[in-house]
Amino acid sequence: MKAVALVALLALVGQAAADDTGWIRVHANGKTLLFRPDGTERTEAAAIPVRAFRGQLSPNGASILYVSDQAIHVADKDGKNSRKLSPDKVVADWPGWSPDGRRIAFVGMRGQHWQVHVMDRDGGNVRQLTDGPSGAWRPKFGPDGRLAYLSWHQPAGKLQPADLLLFDGRSARAVVKSVFINDYAWSPDGKAIAYSKFGALAFHELATGAVQEIAFPDIDKQLRSHAASLICWRADSQAVACSITFLGGRREGGPKIFGDDEVFVIPRRGKPRWFRPGAEFQQIEWVKQKDPRK
Repeated sequence: MKAVALVALLALVGQAAADDTGWIRVHANGKTLLFRPDGTERTEAAAIPVRAFRGQLSPNGASILYVSDQAIHVADKDGKNSRKLSPDKVVADWPGWSPDGRRIAFVGMRGQHWQVHVMDRDGGNVRQLTDGPSGAWRPKFGPDGRLAYLSWHQPAGKLQPADLLLFDGRSARAVVKSVFINDYAWSPDGKAIAYSKFGALAFHELATGAVQEIAFPDIDKQLRSHAASLICWRADSQAVACSITFLGGRREGGPKIFGDDEVFVIPRRGKPRWFRPGAEFQQIEWVKQKDPRK
């Protein structure tokens, strides 16, 4: 009896461990799809209103940020009571909330280039953080309130390298220098950043500078000219999900290329996997709960 009980307990522990991996939530046109990280247990629901509105939900869940008419707006989470936040005569894009919801980062067109700005949640105290000759892009707050962004260099062939910088409120330091970075994402614990260069995904430890690279051709040889985007982390900071798409030229009306329709799951330890959601998608999230409304 003890042996049977032990086996049952181990089975429950195993199931709990599997449940801890959460769900991959994919936002497609007009619907939300959920999968286990191996692509099983597919669940479909109507699109979440906030995502359908293409807005970013505030940390307290009450407001959304979105871009309209080349300006940053904030509204109630249902899209009502909208108001413009970004300065007049500044073309603005790429807004994001700070973890406490008190600040907003965005890029504004200054001269010929995008530059990173921050402002209060009500649009006040606008501050330009960058003035590099090639511009800056993709500001993202980390869990601890530090702001990461890309400072571009001059293009090198078809690709434009950048420095990945962290701004702590006083000064900025480069954690990655002169690398083409297609996309990046903070880990939930704030200790690492995952970024995609041409042909690989890198896990960069911020405290030590240690880098672990996963070469895309090692996942599949067809991915040798690809880069990742839509990067999102698992809650335990031990894996990411992403899209990995071809960066070369395409023939109009040509055939699909491996990576066009797949969601890839890449653990820091273990073997990467992928699955096809069965719909064209624009966003990937890794969530703990199955309820697609949350």
